[in-house]
Amino acid sequence: MPEFRRMVGAAPKQYERICRFNSAVAAIRLPNARPLASVAVDHGFADQAHLSREIGHFAQISPSRLHRDGATMANHLEYDKIFKT
Repeated sequence: MPEFRRMVGAAPKQYERICRFNSAVAAIRLPNARPLASVAVDHGFADQAHLSREIGHFAQISPSRLHRDGATMANHLEYDKIFKT
C-alpha cells in the first residue's frame, strides 16, 4: 500500500471512492440521467443514500443540484453557486 499511495497520491480505497464518484457524476450530469437509485447501483454504491453522501462529501452539493447545475460545467462548479459571497 505505501507504494500505491506514493505513486497515485491516495490510498487504494480513497482512489476507488474517487473513481466511483467521478463515474457517477458523469452519469448524473447527462441531460437524460437515470434515476439516482439506478445510478447508484450501476456505479457500485450500496444505495441512493450512499451515493448522496459521497456526492455531498466530495462535491459539497446534492445530486439533484449537480444534475441541474453541473451539466454545463466540465470539472468544476461555479464558486458563486456553492458559496454565498
